[in-house]
Amino acid sequence: MTDDGQNKVKRRQWNPEDMEAAMRAVQQEKKTVSAAAKQHSVPRKTLDDRIRGRVIHGSNPGPSTVLTAREEDALASYLLYMAERGFPLTSNM
Repeated sequence: MTDDGQNKVKRRQWNPEDMEAAMRAVQQEKKTVSAAAKQHSVPRKTLDDRIRGRVIHGSNPGPSTVLTAREEDALASYLLYMAERGFPLTSNM
């Protein structure tokens, strides 16, 4: 527990290069998932999910974005422009 009484989950405490090395060890060197995970200091279940194709290596978690980066920048610029002119936009509009 932290000082404010909330539990914090530690996520992704491993290095992506270590995960790639562990994946190579399983796929090319025919090591077991458990042995490769221990040798390369990566979570066994995460390595197993990547080997079995449940998680695409290099992908970001969560749903895909709705706006492109360019659209998001344009929207932010518009919101700032309107706020500077005395018409701040809110989510209720």
